[in-house]
Amino acid sequence: MRIIKYFFFVFLMFGLFACSNKKKQTLMDPEVPLDPRMDLSMERTHKDSTQIIAMSEGLFDLLKAKKIDEAIEKLTFFDENHNEIINDTILKEQKENRRAIFNTFPVYSYKVDYFSLFSDLDTEVGYTIEMFPEDKNNAAPN
Repeated sequence: MRIIKYFFFVFLMFGLFACSNKKKQTLMDPEVPLDPRMDLSMERTHKDSTQIIAMSEGLFDLLKAKKIDEAIEKLTFFDENHNEIINDTILKEQKENRRAIFNTFPVYSYKVDYFSLFSDLDTEVGYTIEMFPEDKNNAAPN
């Protein structure tokens, strides 16, 4: 019984010392990669918010008016590494993909639900689009 108490005490002390020597990581540590969405040092102003809303509404107004080519010209296309696409062939392909999407899903009306400014290159806009007028006699979703 005495040996069991001794081993229990040794394991307890080992556990306490092992935990106390462990370095705690914080956001201030250079080894910890900082998620741009968690970076609160970026200044966000009312002007930024107004600009995001105006850009979103401008795009949706063009789509609502069926001015798809003008809407596509308002867009900037990025690759998976957040680099702007400047290659003409790839850019043309991206624009054709958007044109197909905008023709398939027309905008009858829209509502900007929310937006989030995470960083200079990471902005999220949530919106609701109505693709055709609601028919009161039809239960199909709109």
